[in-house]
Amino acid sequence: MRRYYRIAAMLGVLGMLFGCVTTDHSVELKNPEIKSPVSASAYYIDDGGDTLTPENYKMVHHFSFERNYEGKIGKETVSILEIDAELENILEQYQADAVVNLQFQGIDYDPGATTSTSWTRWLGIWTLGFDVVILGTFYFMSAGDLLSEDPYIAFLLGGFGIGGAVSLGLSFILPAVNPSVWRVAVEGDAVQEK
Repeated sequence: MRRYYRIAAMLGVLGMLFGCVTTDHSVELKNPEIKSPVSASAYYIDDGGDTLTPENYKMVHHFSFERNYEGKIGKETVSILEIDAELENILEQYQADAVVNLQFQGIDYDPGATTSTSWTRWLGIWTLGFDVVILGTFYFMSAGDLLSEDPYIAFLLGGFGIGGAVSLGLSFILPAVNPSVWRVAVEGDAVQEK
């Protein structure tokens, strides 16, 4: 009988390993590749190679916008924030010479189905593991006849098996339906030389 307890313990440990879901989702800013200078500070270098300070320019427009980026649950996802088109439109619209004080930051993170994926995977593995251990115990104890004689027990074990399979299946469907989402805010100043 100790042998069965060891098998059950081993299945339990394996079930605990498979119940975790780790998600690594990051957003990186791609360096803007536009003709005009872009700076994360209040200074920028003009076409002549001179460093211009806030005394050398005037702000014509402060801008801000947001973007959402989806990540895959249980995987490592790196999203690239490309803002070239937006910066060019702002520079053209406001007749600006450069962008300064450009910043971006994650303002909200929705883990999506990370928790429910972990929970349903854990539940599915444990339920199926329980079902396998009980069926194995009946088989090794030569109590297979009990399953055929008492349909209630067979029905109960079948229900555990179906429930475990459905739960495990959901752990693979939920990430596709509800991914993790980063909301990123971008802001800066469009400026003109004085």
